[in-house]
Amino acid sequence: MKIIGLMPVKNEADLLPEVISHVKALVDDIIVYEGNSVDDTYNLVKECATHIMRQADDPQYNLNMARYSYHYMLEIIKKNYDYNRDDVWGVITMGDRFFLNKTPRKIVEDAENEGFVSVEGIKTEFLRCRADPWTEENDTFPEYSKSLRHLCRWTRYYERQIFAFKITDSIDYRMSSYPWPKGIGRSPQYFKQFTADMPFHEHQGKRSPNALMWRYRNGSVGTSYKHNHSYESFESVVNTFKGFYRSNSCIPWLGMESLYQIVEMKNKRMGKKEQQVYFDSIEENFINVQHRRLPERVDIRGR
Repeated sequence: MKIIGLMPVKNEADLLPEVISHVKALVDDIIVYEGNSVDDTYNLVKECATHIMRQADDPQYNLNMARYSYHYMLEIIKKNYDYNRDDVWGVITMGDRFFLNKTPRKIVEDAENEGFVSVEGIKTEFLRCRADPWTEENDTFPEYSKSLRHLCRWTRYYERQIFAFKITDSIDYRMSSYPWPKGIGRSPQYFKQFTADMPFHEHQGKRSPNALMWRYRNGSVGTSYKHNHSYESFESVVNTFKGFYRSNSCIPWLGMESLYQIVEMKNKRMGKKEQQVYFDSIEENFINVQHRRLPERVDIRGR
């Protein structure tokens, strides 16, 4: 079995050292597509990549293909790995994600034991608690006072998505608008109920207001037609992204205990008022009982 990480990256140098250290210990190879970053992203990822292509050096780059970077990486896998003879799986890693409860190999082994060729999981957003928020003084992007994963210690459910898929002749990215290809199907074992046995990703995409503002100005963050977001200043980013930087719908990350909380809350389908009481009580406990302290983070290890 071969586990290949697919890592499209652009302007992630503030987080990449942590991502690379985490991911390279969990997969066999890493295929990187680098999107012409203006920071040190390219130099960081080229040290860990089995294969790397920079957009500026790609003569076949297709601006009209929504997921061209993934298409390129999949074609590299198909050309360089004997996926018809061996079990070869693509695992979506990206430059701002971490695996929380299962290693990629465990994710794939569980899927194969159940007879599935793709795995659906949960992406969780990691943020700062609104009781200890980002300010213009403490948001020192790109050189933070501590590891981002220690600064952004509160989490919430974000969305379900495909984490891994088996490489076959029938899968293709050319018509896909998602980070996973067409032709893989869905993972029926996860359709109905949320469970803590599903794989969970930690997403640090909104890690700090200054990071978000800088990435938008350098072409890493697209505009949204659904929301009136502003990237003009620190204050405007915080005010128009209140759901990320002033949200009370988060819980502190305490390992598996937190995953069970997320699963329970999603399966109970709490109403807005019930959620408000639930999250307010968690925040009050953090301030008055835990005195704003959380235990050290412990990552999954091994392949």
